[in-house]
Amino acid sequence: MCWLNLMEIKMKKIGALVAAALLTSFSSTAIANDADNSGVYLGAKFGNANLDVDGFDDMSGNGLFFGYQFESGAFAELEMASYSNDSYGFDFEIDTTAIYFGGRAGDDFYFKYKVGFLNEDVSASGWGFSEEESDSGFSYGLGVGYQIENALIELEYTVIEADVSAITIGAAYRF
Repeated sequence: MCWLNLMEIKMKKIGALVAAALLTSFSSTAIANDADNSGVYLGAKFGNANLDVDGFDDMSGNGLFFGYQFESGAFAELEMASYSNDSYGFDFEIDTTAIYFGGRAGDDFYFKYKVGFLNEDVSASGWGFSEEESDSGFSYGLGVGYQIENALIELEYTVIEADVSAITIGAAYRF
């Protein structure tokens, strides 16, 4: 099978997953309290990314996110994050930019899910070696959060790519 056919099949699967997530997001999974939870929000997060490679330590990192939440609980979010590890004389860094669509469901305590498209820039250097690479693909995450008036606090697990995942804690303010 030609690599173009494999790429086409992969893109159709990703497209179907994103379409299903969007339909689910815009359904009635609203945060079920009386307040209007729609609006623009801005937040920051920090945490660790795990690269599924034996003997490699977790990478610490942080990021910023900006989004809009609809009255239904569905949201669109832009996220930029950076994770790095400097150990044994070897520097490794992953910078990501992603757009996610998802939803929040619950009252003050809520469940969060997201799916989207992510671009990552990976750099590695050390021991006389230096390499940089970029990649793009499907990303998704699950989390829980707590809302106090316009403030959101969230714990989240995100799959960056097949062998890289992150656990972060973040805080946001809804304007």
